[in-house]
Amino acid sequence: MSDKTDAFENDVINHVFRNTSLGLDVSNVWIALCTSAPGSPGNMAATEITLAEHAEYARIALARTGPGFQAAIGGVTATALNATWAAMVSGTGGTATHVAIFKGSVIATNDAIYTRAAGTPRVFSLGKILQIDAGALTITES
Repeated sequence: MSDKTDAFENDVINHVFRNTSLGLDVSNVWIALCTSAPGSPGNMAATEITLAEHAEYARIALARTGPGFQAAIGGVTATALNATWAAMVSGTGGTATHVAIFKGSVIATNDAIYTRAAGTPRVFSLGKILQIDAGALTITES
C-alpha cells in the first residue's frame, strides 16, 4: 500500500512544516474495503462498502502501537495482524476491489490516508467472511 491520499500528503507537509496535527487517533487506524478505486483527493465516501451492500460491515481497528504494524525498515512496514470482517448476513453484496486505511472508524467519512488496489478482488455475499492475512498489507515510502 503506497498511495497516500492527497489530503494526507497535505496533512504530513503541514505537520512537518507548520506544526499542525495529523488528526490521527492516538491508538488506532482503521482498515476498510472499497468497491472501486478511491477518487483523488481521497474521496472515500462514494467507494467504501456501504451497510446496504453488507449490513454487518464495519471498519477494522489496527493498533498503532504494539503488534498492529511492524516497524518500518527501508521505508516498508507490514501489518502484523489479520483483519477479518464479519460474515455477511444481509445486504445486496458486491466485490471489494480496493483497500484503504482511515484515520477514524466512521463509515463514509473522507479521512482516508492510504489506498491501494486489492491483489485479488474479493466477492462479498451471504455467509462469506472477508479477510486480509497478516503481512499481506504493506505500506511503502520512497
